[in-house]
Parts: sequence; structure tokens; C-alpha cells
Amino acid sequence: MIVSNIGLILLAFGICFGLQHKVSFLHKKHPFLDKMLKCTYCTGFHAGWIAWLFVCAIDQKFPSDSVLSNILMTLGFAFVSAISCYIMDILLRWVESHIEEYEVVEEEE
Repeated sequence: MIVSNIGLILLAFGICFGLQHKVSFLHKKHPFLDKMLKCTYCTGFHAGWIAWLFVCAIDQKFPSDSVLSNILMTLGFAFVSAISCYIMDILLRWVESHIEEYEVVEEEE
């Protein structure tokens, strides 16, 4: 595959973050969709299989010749993506909560 495992996880997190925070037209359309978009684990799962299929489409092949094996790898990565997105979201929230607001004082000439 062109993208490394870490790159693939970061791609999935980017998709997850974008769906949750930047794609406003998806919000308030359906109660089920709203619940999913509030849950980082759930959105991370769907972002994982989307990222996996996206990279496979770019490579123009799946890692295995077996259909069952490819389905299991796609689902496996979706779960890896879900927990990775959840952990990264928790870490980002922790960092954001510990950043102190400070006032920028401009120097007078």
C-alpha cells in the first residue's frame, strides 16, 4: 500500500474530525446521524472503512485475492480506526483544556 499504517490512521482521523466538526450540512438531518456524529468512536469506525477503501482505490487493488479476507481486513481497520480516533480525540480535548488563554501585547514603537 502507498500509505503507511500511521498515515492511514491519520487519514481516518482527519475524515472523522471533518465529519464531526467541519461538514455542517450533515448535522440536524436525522436523529440517528446526529447521534453517530456526536460519538467519536462511531464516526471513527465509519471513517476507518472509508479511508481503507479510499487507499485501496488509489492503489487500484486490495491487499488480498480473497474477498472474505479483504472484508475482514476492512472491518479490522475500521475498529482500529475507531479506537485510534477516540484516543486522539481525548488527547486533543485534554490539550485544549490545558492551554491557558493569554493576551498578546503589541509593542509600542
